[in-house]
This record gives sequence, C-alpha cells and structure tokens, in this order.
Amino acid sequence: MNTVGPAVLHLDTGRSWRGGQAQTLALVSGMLARGLRCALVGAAGGALAQRAREEGIEVVPMRLRGEFDLWAAWRIARGVRHGGFSVVHAHSAHALSIGLLARLLLRRSPPRVVGARRVDYSIYRHSFLGLNRVKYRGADALVAVSQRVREVLIADGIEASRVHVVHDGIDTEAFAAPGLQDAARRLRRQWGLEPGHRVVGNVAALVGHKGQRHLLNGFARLLRQLPEARLVVLGEGPLEPVLRAQAEQLGLTHAVRWAGRIPPETVPAALWSFDVVAHSSTEEGLGSAVLEAMAAARPVVASAAGGLPEVIVPGETGLLVPPGDPEALAVALQRLLRRTEEARRLGARAQRWVRVHGSRDAMVEATLAVYRRLEAGGEPVVRPG
Repeated sequence: MNTVGPAVLHLDTGRSWRGGQAQTLALVSGMLARGLRCALVGAAGGALAQRAREEGIEVVPMRLRGEFDLWAAWRIARGVRHGGFSVVHAHSAHALSIGLLARLLLRRSPPRVVGARRVDYSIYRHSFLGLNRVKYRGADALVAVSQRVREVLIADGIEASRVHVVHDGIDTEAFAAPGLQDAARRLRRQWGLEPGHRVVGNVAALVGHKGQRHLLNGFARLLRQLPEARLVVLGEGPLEPVLRAQAEQLGLTHAVRWAGRIPPETVPAALWSFDVVAHSSTEEGLGSAVLEAMAAARPVVASAAGGLPEVIVPGETGLLVPPGDPEALAVALQRLLRRTEEARRLGARAQRWVRVHGSRDAMVEATLAVYRRLEAGGEPVVRPG
C-alpha cells in the first residue's frame, strides 16, 4: 500500500463531538499510523481536542472570533510556513474560510486548500451575500462525503473536476471486539430493558434533520403491533424537550429510553445491545452512525435521504424507507424484529460491506489520492472565485 503523501495541516473549528469531528480524528490518526506528517488544529476547549489528546495526538488549540478571523488566519499561515505543510485540509465550512485567508497570506508559497462537505443541502442555504459560493469555489479541491453531496456541489456551480467523493471511514474492528456482547447485556440492564424486549436503537443528534419526530410516530405504530418493542435514543440536542413531550403525548414514556450522549468507546457495546438500528434522517451527507451500526452487524432501517442509498442496498445491506414516512418505518422495523433470520443475514452482509468500503484505511487512502492529484496538477488556486 502506498504511504507516500504530503505534509498536511488539518483544521476543524467544531466545538462539539459530532460525526464530522469523529471523521477528522479518524483521518488524522490513520495518517499518523502510516507514518505521514500531519498536525491538527482544533477549537480550544472543544471535544475534538480533548478526544485527540486522549489518543495521544497533539492538538494545537485555537480560539476563533468569527469566520473571517484574521488573527487566527495569521497563526495558521505562520504554522504552515514554519511547519512546511503543503496542504491545509479544512474539515468544516468555518475552517475553510480560515484556511483560505491563511493561503492569501502566503502568496509566495501558498498551500493547497482542501475543503470538506458533509451535508447534502445547497451551499446557498446559509450563505451571506453569496460568500459561500466564493469560498467553495476558492478551494483547490473539495472532498464530498457522498456522491449525492458531490451532485449538490456541482449543481451549485462548483467545477466538477474539483469535487471528489470520499466516504466516511471507521475503525471496523472496534465494533467486533471481544467482550462486546457482555457489555451490551450490562447496558440493557442499565437502561431497564428485559430479556424479552425487542430493541430499536437510534444514534444521532437530536436536531430537526435527524428526523426523530418521524421515528417516534413510527415507533408508536410499531408498539401497537409489537408491545415488547422498546426504543433507545442515543444522542443529545436542542430538540430533546420537544421529542420527550411528543413521546409522552403518544403514550410512549414506558417504552422509550433517553440515553443521552455516551462516551465514544461505549458506542460499540450500545450498538450490540440493539436488535435493529433506525436512522430516520430527512437530510444526510452519508451517515457515519449507519456505518458503525453496519460494522457491529446490526440490521439497519434507514431513510433514503442524501448519501444513505450509497451504503444501504435494500435487501442486501439493510432496508430503505422514504424520508419522513412513519408508516413505512414501522412496517420495516416490524419486519426485521419479527424475521430474525433475515435481520441476521442483513447485518452480516452489512458488516462485510463496511469492512471493505467503509474502513478507516479506505478513507485514508482515498483522501491521500486527492492530495496526490493536487500535487500532480500544477499551481493551486490563489484567488477565491
């Protein structure tokens, strides 16, 4: 396997721990494991910086005072110059702004700037005065987390040759480690689940586009047909009070467990505690939580949103339902909870798929291919737009 690659400065401005931060850390740790030279700049006091240090990865903390923070850009530019980094990989929209400003400060020897795009909606949705178009067109390359995200970027006017698809990658072995079954049993007892309960799990932030409102409506239908069903919601977010109130209104209080956010190292055992994983997003770049469920050999019912159909092949690696359709969710969940052999078969096929296509090594290699293509392609873009 080719381990040659440029020196890369990774930049992530997110303070919370979400899928994007997990993927940034996975990429950095994967590059370091190959002996490649890279550094990580993260938000001071953020979850990414803390988690990286726990894994023995040095993080340069930075406090950002806005998307166009010239002081932060100057510090990044100085780090690039002194560190000899030829690529700045910005893992969020705000990070891309800082990376581009830093490049403007290094006009004599500008680095290539690579931007990441993890969401499947238009760059104009949250754009002020069209700045997002200038920003995304200014990147030397964009890494889209799915083909669907790539299509959205191209439709928004980004040159197709600059947009590359790199699926998320996870440490697949962590989700099949010895002892997970015993740890899963302990979690089920902790959550007040009995041996006869059939457990549906949802792992996602409690925000609108993750679609838990549709999942609760679907679960209410499921519960009428399968009284032993239980729902465990792993995640936190601003919609938790609203969703709890919805569950109470639907008469689901006894059947839903709000587990909140758990440590990342506990997620594999949590997934093993589920009989089926439901992913109800109405918008989704790809869904790293789905890849994790697949790595744990859990059968997945997911909405056909964003890049999810690129990893869930109906009847092969899981089941797909129309986004925002509670009835279809209920039918699919009931099918897998009742047909245990089909559920087991789907989970096993999903696990085989993700070990080949969704591993951390596959993501690192695909990302390095983007870097190498930039190195071979001549001068970087210097002027945004």
